[in-house]
Amino acid sequence: LTSDGVTTSFAANVLGHVVLTEELIKAGKLSGSVVYVSSEAVRGIPSFGIDRVKLGDHSVDEFKKVADGSLIEELQPKSKDAAMDTYGIVKYMGTLWMSYMARKHPNIRFVTISPGASTGTNATASLSTVMRVFYKVLMKVFSFFGGAHGCKEGAKRYIDALTDEENFKSGVFYASKKGASGALVCQAESDPAIPEYKDSKIQDNAADAIHDIINQKDFENKAKA
Repeated sequence: LTSDGVTTSFAANVLGHVVLTEELIKAGKLSGSVVYVSSEAVRGIPSFGIDRVKLGDHSVDEFKKVADGSLIEELQPKSKDAAMDTYGIVKYMGTLWMSYMARKHPNIRFVTISPGASTGTNATASLSTVMRVFYKVLMKVFSFFGGAHGCKEGAKRYIDALTDEENFKSGVFYASKKGASGALVCQAESDPAIPEYKDSKIQDNAADAIHDIINQKDFENKAKA
């Protein structure tokens, strides 16, 4: 865990983004669009052996367990790939926070996008040697059959999300319609749909959990001063 009491994955993929974004807004230095990079792992990729992220009651306490890693420890006996499951759940929480921010700040566009299965990246660097080799071979196979794409296509998704305001709406999570490449669709309306992305209560719970962690750390720092 980091000094903030959260996993390094949560700190790198959620906490830092939240603090930076919200502080810039408070300072009046952020307008226009915010793009958050999520992952296909959130919605699951059966062909890659990755199940869709599923929580229990989506309470504030459960989301805090995502942040400190204890939820992963509970799920680990059932997990096929703990590292990928951790990444998917963390990105899931960040995605929900983005939808919360879109409602709270309607004057700013908040778009969540998955780059898809992009070859030539360091996405698997934190995995074991066996899993890195496995995903490297898998990506080559899927690229051959059109189930993955190169970095250029993954980067294009970011640019489109940032610049195409007509087709990429605020508060929406866009990921592949099928598999991990190809056409993008709103995941709240995909098949199968992920209704959490339209559930404001779940979004609020995710945001409240993040803010509780930040506020607790601020309190501890003031107490030490």
